[in-house]
Amino acid sequence: MRLDISQKGNKYTFYKLGIEKPIFKGRHRQFFFKGDYSEIFNSTDELVALVKIGNNIWFPGINRWSKATFIINFPESATSLEITIQNYSKGYWTFEYKNHQYAFYHHKWHQKSLFKDERQVARFDKRTVNLFKYDRAFVIANNDEDELLLLGIFLAYDMLESYDSDGPNYYGRVQEGVKKIDPDWQPWK
Repeated sequence: MRLDISQKGNKYTFYKLGIEKPIFKGRHRQFFFKGDYSEIFNSTDELVALVKIGNNIWFPGINRWSKATFIINFPESATSLEITIQNYSKGYWTFEYKNHQYAFYHHKWHQKSLFKDERQVARFDKRTVNLFKYDRAFVIANNDEDELLLLGIFLAYDMLESYDSDGPNYYGRVQEGVKKIDPDWQPWK
């Protein structure tokens, strides 16, 4: 399965390979008292996923994101999950979803991978990166993976990148992360 992501400002459009019309739409919102969050809507404009910052140490200083969490809510199924940042500087996150353990890794540049029960199930990358949030990205994953979960993870990471203390991370990470990327990985389901 391949999901293509097009960002224009704070709005996102999500496409699935082989389907001409968008399968989902999204947006990032920011309000002083409500905080930052991203939403995903289906084709009838119903909210199907909400990504928000959970725990965040809210003071200036070194690596305030190192203890942050992200919450992804799925209103239709009344489920949610909490993503915990295990290693901020090397891009390593973990969470549990539907009785499976997931690990999300950021590699060099804009490459990322998702592991489920210690086996890779998805690969993320940005095709086009622009200075003013007109980016294009894609996700390649096994066919049995949850599309909303994959898009929610992408939005969470995109939120984090835009708040990097050194400014938005337009060019990606220069150093390798916790785990090296497998450049030959292909979906196996």
